[in-house]
Amino acid sequence: MIRLGRKSRRGDFEGRKLAKMGPMSHSSTFLLPNLPTDNGPALTYALVILNQRLPRFTPLLWEHAQVHVCADGGANRVFDELPCFFPHDDPSDIRKRYKPYAIKGDMDSIRTDVLDFYRGLGTKIIDESHDQDTTDLHKCVAYILELLNPEHPNTRQK
Repeated sequence: MIRLGRKSRRGDFEGRKLAKMGPMSHSSTFLLPNLPTDNGPALTYALVILNQRLPRFTPLLWEHAQVHVCADGGANRVFDELPCFFPHDDPSDIRKRYKPYAIKGDMDSIRTDVLDFYRGLGTKIIDESHDQDTTDLHKCVAYILELLNPEHPNTRQK
């Protein structure tokens, strides 16, 4: 039994009891090659890059995602860190290969050189500096949900 709550003056915890949770599982099947399915549409994976150090498997995640969105500071990470994963390749080629679909956020963290570079490659730049009530992660997830909506002009079937 897990008991959550605040600690009282006596040192014990006040709060509600939660039912015993079953085992949790995590799937990494999104890292496997896409297999054809007969029973529905293919899954769409989106990758959100935040202003955190990129893990070594970022290129693998990138390859399997259909949508790549960077929070403003995350664009700096992609620009600076992805070329380090490919030390024998030209950094400019790597930066062009790993071009985000969009950069969204309040634009307080992105460097001017990075912003100009990705803008020149055609990355969508979505400045939400007027919205200081949500995090850049929230802004990116909301954008992806909007983008993947079947009614969105970019995803409508023709």
